[in-house]
Amino acid sequence: MATITPEALTEEMQSKKKKRGRIEQEQTKWGLIFLSPWLIGIVVFYFIPFIASFGFSIVRFNLAVPEDTAFIGLENWRRALFNDP
Repeated sequence: MATITPEALTEEMQSKKKKRGRIEQEQTKWGLIFLSPWLIGIVVFYFIPFIASFGFSIVRFNLAVPEDTAFIGLENWRRALFNDP
C-alpha cells in the first residue's frame, strides 16, 4: 500500500492551481472578447449621446449659424422648467 506524503500532495495541488489559473485566464480573455462589442455599443450609443446632449443643453446653438454658439450655463434648463407652459 502506497502512502501519499504531504510534499507530494502539495506539489500536485500546486500544479492543479497553475492549470486552473491558466484556464481561468483563458476563459476571462474570451469572455472579454465576446463582451467587447456590447461594451463598445453601450459607450457609442448611450454614454457619448448622453454627454453630448448635456453639452448642447448648456450652450445656445444654432445649426444655421454654428459660429453663433455661446455658453449660457443652465439658462435653457431654467427656461424649460419655469417659463414653458
